[in-house]
Amino acid sequence: MSTSDTARITRFKQRVGFDAAIATQNPNEAVVVEWPDFMTAAPLAQSGPGWAPPERSITCVDHGCSLLWTARRGKETVELTVFVAERETSAAAERLLARASASMMVEIPMVRGPDGLGALSLASPAGEPAQPGSATDSTLMWVYRNVFFALELYDSRVDALALARAIDAFARQGLVSKSAWQLRRPPSLAGPGWQTPMRAPPGTAVTIKLADGLPAGALPADYLLRVDRGTINLEILGVREGAVEVRGKAAGPGQATLQVVQARTLLSRSMALRFEFGP
Repeated sequence: MSTSDTARITRFKQRVGFDAAIATQNPNEAVVVEWPDFMTAAPLAQSGPGWAPPERSITCVDHGCSLLWTARRGKETVELTVFVAERETSAAAERLLARASASMMVEIPMVRGPDGLGALSLASPAGEPAQPGSATDSTLMWVYRNVFFALELYDSRVDALALARAIDAFARQGLVSKSAWQLRRPPSLAGPGWQTPMRAPPGTAVTIKLADGLPAGALPADYLLRVDRGTINLEILGVREGAVEVRGKAAGPGQATLQVVQARTLLSRSMALRFEFGP
């Protein structure tokens, strides 16, 4: 990050009171919930008919996983991102800062949002006052413990703040201790490839199945797999339901980072997937 970028972010953090707001969070608490179909939230449930079935997708980054939930009705779009940190609650606050500062403008345009929405909320700058009942665009972002939220409405008459508060209230119902949060994360995997290197000839496709590494009683259907591109000697051939297929390019070690994600809660665990390719 350049000196000018650092100064830009520092000015923004001071303007919105970022550090002071984040410091009010209890680091020994976290949110663990099964994320619902958000069409059940009152501002959406009461917004009338015509919505297409919502779309859901899950993606992962180094420090957690995100759910992107999108509902559309004609030109109207409601898009919600829910990011759940993997190990440290600070990752959610960092996600808020990264998302807010993604603009290429000289100054970060987001402003301090409504009090009481998460530990800290940010909003898109107010434009021209909207006519009562007219469709508008709006953005709200906030962080609460280990979760970051971004709510974006386009050409919508839905009350963005009412919807954000309903989602925030739902999250607060799942407040648990940090130790309980860590215990609810996906289990560590055991066996070749997980705790010890799996051996295979170079050039031969190897399949690692999630079911082979889970402890007794854990159901593979409850989890998703996400894997990075791995080291230079390891080719990821595919990630399908409950399995990863790889191939060694040459003799020697190979490694990739795998994330096991509990789809309902977005809780995740990262681990090294290790191989030794040779005769």
